[in-house]
Amino acid sequence: MDRTILHIDFDSYFASCEQQFNPKLRGKPIGVTAQNGRTCIIAASREAKKMGVKSVTRVFEAQQICPDLIPVPAHFEKYWEVTQKFIDICKDYSPFIELFSLDEVFMDISKTKHLFNGSSGVIERIRKRINDEIGEYITVSVGISHNKLLAKLASGMNKPNGLLEINKQNLDEVYSKVSLMDFCGIGERVFLRLRKLGVHSPFDLRDIEHYKLKAEFGSVETEFLKSLAFGIDKREV
Repeated sequence: MDRTILHIDFDSYFASCEQQFNPKLRGKPIGVTAQNGRTCIIAASREAKKMGVKSVTRVFEAQQICPDLIPVPAHFEKYWEVTQKFIDICKDYSPFIELFSLDEVFMDISKTKHLFNGSSGVIERIRKRINDEIGEYITVSVGISHNKLLAKLASGMNKPNGLLEINKQNLDEVYSKVSLMDFCGIGERVFLRLRKLGVHSPFDLRDIEHYKLKAEFGSVETEFLKSLAFGIDKREV
């Protein structure tokens, strides 16, 4: 039986939290800042992103891109309180929950979705409770699939407040639209090393000879990359 895995990812999480806490910041381009040697924007609001502000960016560089940008200090304790509320909501729909980072979780709803009118029913209930119990300015994007790799990929494709399911029928169609760096586990360094091997897409990754990958990355990473190319992921939530 195929599993049903959700990856739920908050949209512009730190910035949305700040806008939820302070209504005067809503609708305005803000950049949440943190001190790490020099002050940087670690999260940009949707309004700031539309102006071209990205994370991580130095504050003065971000203000050159968006002169109206409002720097706001980070409040990590408050974000963690919001995350805890969110986890408590999720626990009402499945006991199989994995906190992947402060602003994203995996849920295995294979054995519980029938209690809530399927996957769509679970997602609808969670979104409503976020709105009612956490705040109307905080939204999530959701990916649905039969494994964690594809669920996480799906959640990032229709942001903000998006929803996408990747299944065996539409896998190749989705793969034709994504970059290798859209996959969790492929950072810039791996991406550049793959490009040197002539690998520019998931389909190239399927086709490249196993021994070439192994010579560059070793056995363990090669198995991961080949599994990714075919959308295979057996990890449990």
